[in-house]
Amino acid sequence: MKAATFNKSIISGAVSTAIFMSVSSASVHAQEVEPAVKKGMEIIEVTANRRAQNIQEVPFNISAVGQEEIDAAGWVDTADLLREMPGISVPDGGGRAAANNNAITIRGLNLSLSGTDAVFLTDPTVSTYVNDTPAFGNFILKDIERVEILRGPQGTLYGSGSLGGTVRYIMNRPDVSRFYGKIDGTYGQTDGSDGNNQSANIMLNMPLNDDFAIRFNLGTISNDGVIDYVNAYQVDDGGSPVSQGGDFVLGGPIIQSITDADTVEIDYQRVSVLFEPSDDFNALFTYMNQSGDFGARRAVSTGINALNGENYADDELGAALLEPASSDNEVLSLEVEYNLGFATLSSSSSFSEREYHQVADNTGFQITNSIAYWYGYGNMPRLAFAAIRDNTSEAFTQEVRLVSNSDDSNIDWVAGLYYQQKDTTARQSTEVRGFTDWRIAAGLDPRLASAYLGNFYDLSNNPAESFLWTYANDFEDTAAFGEITYHVSDKLQASVGFRYFENESDVVSQTGFPIFGIQRQLVEDKQKDSDILFKGNISYKLSNNMMIYGTISEGYRRGGSNAAPVRTEESDVGQAQQDPNDPEWASFAVDTVINYEFGVKGSTDSLRYTANLFYVDWSNPQLNTSTPSGFYFAVANGESAKSVGLETEFTWSLTETTTLSGGYTYVDAALTADFFTHDADYTTNGASRLQALDGDTLPGTAKNTLNLALTNYQTLTSDLYLDSRVSYYYQSSSENSILSVFEGDRFAQTLPSFSMLNASFTVVADSWTIGVAIKNITNEKGTTGTFTEEYMGGDGSFYNFSGTGQKDFISTPRTVTVYGSYFF
Repeated sequence: MKAATFNKSIISGAVSTAIFMSVSSASVHAQEVEPAVKKGMEIIEVTANRRAQNIQEVPFNISAVGQEEIDAAGWVDTADLLREMPGISVPDGGGRAAANNNAITIRGLNLSLSGTDAVFLTDPTVSTYVNDTPAFGNFILKDIERVEILRGPQGTLYGSGSLGGTVRYIMNRPDVSRFYGKIDGTYGQTDGSDGNNQSANIMLNMPLNDDFAIRFNLGTISNDGVIDYVNAYQVDDGGSPVSQGGDFVLGGPIIQSITDADTVEIDYQRVSVLFEPSDDFNALFTYMNQSGDFGARRAVSTGINALNGENYADDELGAALLEPASSDNEVLSLEVEYNLGFATLSSSSSFSEREYHQVADNTGFQITNSIAYWYGYGNMPRLAFAAIRDNTSEAFTQEVRLVSNSDDSNIDWVAGLYYQQKDTTARQSTEVRGFTDWRIAAGLDPRLASAYLGNFYDLSNNPAESFLWTYANDFEDTAAFGEITYHVSDKLQASVGFRYFENESDVVSQTGFPIFGIQRQLVEDKQKDSDILFKGNISYKLSNNMMIYGTISEGYRRGGSNAAPVRTEESDVGQAQQDPNDPEWASFAVDTVINYEFGVKGSTDSLRYTANLFYVDWSNPQLNTSTPSGFYFAVANGESAKSVGLETEFTWSLTETTTLSGGYTYVDAALTADFFTHDADYTTNGASRLQALDGDTLPGTAKNTLNLALTNYQTLTSDLYLDSRVSYYYQSSSENSILSVFEGDRFAQTLPSFSMLNASFTVVADSWTIGVAIKNITNEKGTTGTFTEEYMGGDGSFYNFSGTGQKDFISTPRTVTVYGSYFF
């Protein structure tokens, strides 16, 4: 937003953006709405191809949405926005889950469990960028110029992790022309919560002189929770369960209900400094930080609560322990551009850092899978297992590009060099809360003098860690890339692109069982890879307002090392010592896709449309899973999969002030070969354990999705108007997991279809807005992932455990929010 007074050109730009986008409505600020709005079809510019282009001229399927549309729709963060974009799948697990995992899926390219908040060893299948910095976070959508969604592999320009596509967040730059700012805030409530949701944000743009400007944006979000932990243990300051009647040795747990537990507290800041001494040179420095604290999961349990024999209510979870989490994301970047005349030289240098910490209740998992029984904890009368997970990443990225400038040439080109050095770490410790203190006391209690308590524990390990795993990966990637476009005529153009890369990763992992005195085994592994990715595109203008295009493109995701000791106690001890890391599980291979697509995009006076057919051939698809013992995160490769589908978007100006927009997407993503993994038996070779069948549907993506949005602008007075928006989303059923054979129904579940209805109404004046947004009007319980009863539930009566680890990840319940803003 550039000024406190908003003129007709800004109206036209904002409304044209709304008319083009599939899910859109512009919160435009002006004195009146004129009939010209209907024909105000100026299309926004995007830089997906590393050069500024009219979005309607980009010969592949791309969407873009700006700050006005985001505000009008009431989208708060990345997950909110992408769930309403045609053809994009994002599991809905609340702030705790969204802060941790890049679970964005485009064109169905996903093999991993639909509902999870654990960090995977693989790269995601959709890459994310902040300006030119590769970085992931569930970013708060404030002071953003636009978000670009690029569908289909983007390997030549965006490298590894862009099998399905790329999402780019383009931030507003400082403006040297004038001082202005914006203050906004929200207040709302979510169905099922006894509390409220609040946020505040301020943006300031301050020119220092004709060459320098600085821009600040900072804000905070504070949301009370919805989920009630109705089977939670009362714990002491150290997190250990408190005993009934004060009997530390024989007393069972004290059960309490903790209401509205899944609170969300987020703080975010961004400061940008622009130095622009001439039209030919500019340098942009940006620092941004976003940190979050999350009180618990947003998930619910189903079935019978063993504590009272009644069904769990809609907002109840049966976990024994609270599951808080925290996250911190930082991005520091310097972007420099210099016009050389024949080309623009760009340099992007960035440092990004990310930390995430969470506690997960593993009590149900340990009991259901008999780990509590076999490892001798059954005598403790109040078992509680907490998985403590920590993930960090630090990355330095440097990219240098040359982009041709000539307006009178029939050839455009881009050439660049890329370097990234990235260190990632992961740690999981499974604590048996209070076990060491209990075992020491139990050994001294005469009431248990004749009881078998086990003498194989290392009681110096306190808190008791039944499992400790650490993982460190030092990754380095270098690449050279380029694309060239030949304009054969005014109507016909053809492009080719390539990316040559070399990468190397060094992994060190250690695993141990400290409470049993088992030392941590050290596993080291090194992986190297190099390859060339290609892209070809051709487009033809059937008329000035209609274009057809075709693309063949390759996508790549790097392989890596599992670096986990896979062989279990069932293996020969000597053999396991000689070969602690089963060679069949030691590493995982790269996976690649070849994408074929054909599309058409065009417009009339009142209609804009895009339709795109695609077929994706996926080789060696990576599956995030666990080793045969079930203890370690690991990745396995399948043989092949495919995705075929149709993507459509349209915007139809029904009248001068009313627009209907939407999109329909069909995706048929499935395995094209049986999926086997190795069983970790050193006497066998090759993958022999059947996990999934040829033809099984890939998880996390519905075959059919539909988005519709109706927007209307009505003049109220000479300086007030009403911006109204109603949107509808539908998705058909989807699968929770690909593991349908050996694992049976422990993971594989069909998640039912659901729909969502949203609305917003905004009154707009010269210098202020006020409005109300209603999300999920019908309070639909859309399930986007699940941990099943067979996997995480089970009968825990023997252990005084009345809860469950079963949980469904659900959509946000009905939320009503009042919002306002002031421009100065």
